[in-house]
Amino acid sequence: MMNATNYYGKVRQGILGTANNEKKTPYIALTITLTHEAENGQWVDIQPVDRTVYWHLSDAAWPHTVKRLETIGFTGDFNTIAFAGDAVDAGTEWNCQHEEFQGKTRERWDLANWGDGGKEHISPAGDDVRKFNARWRTDHAANRPPAGRPAPPPKTTAVTVGDEKQSEFDPDGIPF
Repeated sequence: MMNATNYYGKVRQGILGTANNEKKTPYIALTITLTHEAENGQWVDIQPVDRTVYWHLSDAAWPHTVKRLETIGFTGDFNTIAFAGDAVDAGTEWNCQHEEFQGKTRERWDLANWGDGGKEHISPAGDDVRKFNARWRTDHAANRPPAGRPAPPPKTTAVTVGDEKQSEFDPDGIPF
């Protein structure tokens, strides 16, 4: 098993397949040849090793898979899967993570530096945002601080003592 870290490698080939599951999910399987491992901020040569990357082609996964395929130079023909450009010629960075699946640890491969896994964040509709805001205000109404800070008190206030106005903060103006 490879270390859970980043690697550098070239895309070699791709094939289409269908998962052996209830949904029969279609996928593209890529063979990559890894040649370097990231270690202490440096690329270290390793004995070349092939790994397979699986990307689903279901309707839900399609936008994410397309972005990945574009990144590695897919030519766009699923009848004859081919790649061109840097990912084939010079290579690209890949990431290996370990995950548990059916009680076994396995490698999971994807493009490195893919952000949050390449997930596209689509803003909800305006009506949903308004509902979220209204719900938040309702849920937090009891904990809400006052609407604003009161204005600071005036620096001095005058009081009338006899016929003279005196400052209430004037120690000599205390009437006793």
